[in-house]
Amino acid sequence: MNERLPIGFALVELVIAGGFLAIGHALPPTDVMRENFDRVSLVTQSAEQQVQLMRGQVVEIRTHELPKMSHQIQHEKQLATVRFYDPRINAEAVGSVGESINSRLVEQEQSLDRMQKGLGEINTAIPAVAQTTTHLVKLVRWMFWFSGAILAAHAFLLLHGLFGQWRFSLLFRRRVSYEK
Repeated sequence: MNERLPIGFALVELVIAGGFLAIGHALPPTDVMRENFDRVSLVTQSAEQQVQLMRGQVVEIRTHELPKMSHQIQHEKQLATVRFYDPRINAEAVGSVGESINSRLVEQEQSLDRMQKGLGEINTAIPAVAQTTTHLVKLVRWMFWFSGAILAAHAFLLLHGLFGQWRFSLLFRRRVSYEK
């Protein structure tokens, strides 16, 4: 048999083994992954707090500022009606603007409640996802290293058999001589 083919296979196996070992080494260490997940958790907690503050501001505007503004607009409408006797100033229009603003603020408050709830759920799920991801990456790293080691060992056995005085048959556990 031509010896170039097994040498070529052995070299390809060594290259693939080196690639597997490099990929296994390139995967992030578990402590780095934990730090990244901790940062994500802090970001979601901060976002949740910001949403809570925004919701509080919307509630403050809707319950305190909007009635004040509505009362002020009503008062100024009355003054404008008295001063200018302008029938085009409609009290219903002024009232509907206030109701429209109020309904939009209620929608905004509900949207912020849903966002805060979603961020809370994400923040609750992060530790479990971090642990699972860390275990999976660790398993994949070991799988790449093990596969690379097996391929490298096979390539070295193949090359040793080609260039050594004897070949070792794993199937029959005996030395097989190929001398002519």
